[in-house]
Amino acid sequence: MLLTLDLGHLREYLTAVSGGFIPAMRIAKEWAALMQAAMIMFATVYRFYTNEARMVPYNLKNPRWTLFFGWFSFVASSALFCVIVWLLLADLPDSSEIAVPSVRYDVNALWYLVLFWVGYPAVTILARMAHSNVPRDEYSASWSVFKDVAFALLDVLSKGGLALFFVLKLTYVSAADEAELLARANVTHV
Repeated sequence: MLLTLDLGHLREYLTAVSGGFIPAMRIAKEWAALMQAAMIMFATVYRFYTNEARMVPYNLKNPRWTLFFGWFSFVASSALFCVIVWLLLADLPDSSEIAVPSVRYDVNALWYLVLFWVGYPAVTILARMAHSNVPRDEYSASWSVFKDVAFALLDVLSKGGLALFFVLKLTYVSAADEAELLARANVTHV
């Protein structure tokens, strides 16, 4: 949820420094963060409660219900993920249309950091496909390690990448320059 809020803050900043040239998010970043909480809840049901919708008989008395519940949770989680990505990137102009280099870098960073997230559902789908012929009470150690390493790498790229971006931004944009950008944005577009 915090990453969604931070990326929402970046989007709000871009709207402010561009004087509205970069439009605001369609809904508040706080709603997007709440959607992410719901997305994580559905993904948890899919992954842990229904064992990736693999019809484990001990989960419920009716294994078909477990399968339905698992896939419903996966689809709901994926739909929320798509909405969050769309909210963060909707109407974001191409960075080549922006004259100020630091704002151009910010737009590119927002694109890259949000698109790293696509790796999470991709890894989930790959692992599920790899287990399609595995008995439902077994799990491949190789795929388990692959998922752990892939998710760790994605965490570093998305969360660590955001932190690194803001630390590096301090090297090329001073507080005075940023204040000037915000003051100028109130008069004209970037």
